[in-house]
Amino acid sequence: MTYQIVCFKDLAAFRAASLKWLLPRHTANNSLYLAIERMNEANLSIRASWLAVLYQSQVPAGVAIIHSPLPYRTVLLSQPWPVEALTPLAAALRESAVVPSGVLAEASAAQGFAAALKRPFRSRFTLIQYVLQRPPQVPGGPGQMRPGTAADHALLCRWITGFINDCRLADDPTRLPADVADRLARAQPFYWIWEAGGQPVAVASATAIGDCARIGTVYTPPERRRRGYAEALMAALCRHLQSQGVSQIHLDADLANPTSNALYRRLGFEAIGERVELILA
Repeated sequence: MTYQIVCFKDLAAFRAASLKWLLPRHTANNSLYLAIERMNEANLSIRASWLAVLYQSQVPAGVAIIHSPLPYRTVLLSQPWPVEALTPLAAALRESAVVPSGVLAEASAAQGFAAALKRPFRSRFTLIQYVLQRPPQVPGGPGQMRPGTAADHALLCRWITGFINDCRLADDPTRLPADVADRLARAQPFYWIWEAGGQPVAVASATAIGDCARIGTVYTPPERRRRGYAEALMAALCRHLQSQGVSQIHLDADLANPTSNALYRRLGFEAIGERVELILA
């Protein structure tokens, strides 16, 4: 089979080409799909993003992007990625003078990509991909959910820093205050806070586009853990998203975190795939 990588500078052209392939496959490629839907010219420039579509016989067959915050240059590959297309992908990156720092993909594709680049690697984590397509299977708990507001900025910065550290995420802490402020200013609430006894005790973040949503941050500070706050918040948030017409709610969980995986399964999330993030030396 002959594969070709086409790189794009024009966002509209890239979105048209990539979504043609992604839309029928967005369940397995939810994070990639939503990342492309939320792209704009400003963040493409700030992140020095790299955008590409894989073609086989002039028909789209996959999508690859680098859209992580600088200085990180993580390649996100669509699933599945043909093994025969790994060498053309590596060649396209070299021709673009792009040096990736990592890759997030199915294990075989990620390892094959590192081999095609002839670079050693280490595993950062394995992510289980989950989807919820039915009402949450837990009743909730004491307290109530509310959207985050500008008044929560300092609290959210502390909590998101804790989440980043707990999850060993590649993120630049100097960007966090501006990122949190930007997300709080969105027309659609991004952060959702659980309050118990009149005090904020947990946070989750969610992005919804059409009938598809993705939950990112789920965090309870250490002194508030083991009281069911995250479960109550997640149940309320999922019900809220479903009441707004969302039929698929996606999230990822670190395989090495049994607490999170058990929580999501109790809620009714089903595992649909697995990806690894490799750090390239």
